[in-house]
Amino acid sequence: MKSIQVLLVDDDMMVQKLAHHVLDDRGIQLWNAYDTSEADSILQRQKIDVILCDVVMTPENGLDYYNRLRRRCVRTPVILMSAQMSSVGMQQGVQSDAASYLIKPFGMDQIYQRILEALAWF
Repeated sequence: MKSIQVLLVDDDMMVQKLAHHVLDDRGIQLWNAYDTSEADSILQRQKIDVILCDVVMTPENGLDYYNRLRRRCVRTPVILMSAQMSSVGMQQGVQSDAASYLIKPFGMDQIYQRILEALAWF
């Protein structure tokens, strides 16, 4: 069985390490990017099944990156993540056609479930 290829775009090294440990144990190949430029580079050379993307990053935030991907017709399911619980951020995440929107902190079981759900819907 082919492993699921997931790109995690998050500037938090602890989130990267934890996700790698937990998802690797479940047969998911995790590709780490600490910013959207690095994510673009990975997407150019690797077939990715799901993108996990933090919203609050610099120099380009996750919502802008998500919108840029859609303008380029990249249809890979995207799960947006954020520690910000503002109503504006939530509304933007929910109004987008992102596969899901997670509020940090969240459990790795929750991420795993969202990945499976995103794959089922797309």
